Amino acid sequence: PPPDPGAWAAEPDPEVRLQAALDAIYGWYERVEPMLTAVLRDAETMPIIAEIQRQGRLAYLAAVEDMLAAGWGARGKAARRLRGAIGLALDFHAWRGLHERGLDRADAVAVTASAVRASAP
Repeated sequence: PPPDPGAWAAEPDPEVRLQAALDAIYGWYERVEPMLTAVLRDAETMPIIAEIQRQGRLAYLAAVEDMLAAGWGARGKAARRLRGAIGLALDFHAWRGLHERGLDRADAVAVTASAVRASAP
């Protein structure tokens, strides 16, 4: 199962909350990479797999994105830019790209968290 957001949800500082969430989710990606790679491949040609992903993993990530977007004070275009950066940081393919370039979890978190911070107002 994916990490429990309760571990970071109560953190009032959005940057600390973001880093804790990314660390937990990237740790999960490390554990499930082979399986999730196959599932994502199959979801492209098997509608039932795509639907299961929408109802499960993607719904989870959308809820996490909502939680991580809170507290930055972004509105309008700035909020869309911030949410785009958060969504990218949460994306499995983004994590895997960094991982394949030799970044360990801490460095991947640092890179994606800095992109989110750069997108914040």
